Amino acid sequence: MVVESESHETKVDKLLERITELERNVGKKQLEIEFLDKVIEICSDELGYDVKKKCTTTRLNGIG
Repeated sequence: MVVESESHETKVDKLLERITELERNVGKKQLEIEFLDKVIEICSDELGYDVKKKCTTTRLNGIG
């Protein structure tokens, strides 16, 4: 019974570590998304048109 208890606790600890790792990865990805959105916003301002909209329209039309 003690072995099962330790094994269960070990599994729980590993799962909690995995959750922490995944939460950290989600945080990093969110920062990347925010950064890229800001880059697109700055490029759109510099070029004078909506880069994101133009890129999406181009892909939907099968060009590019």
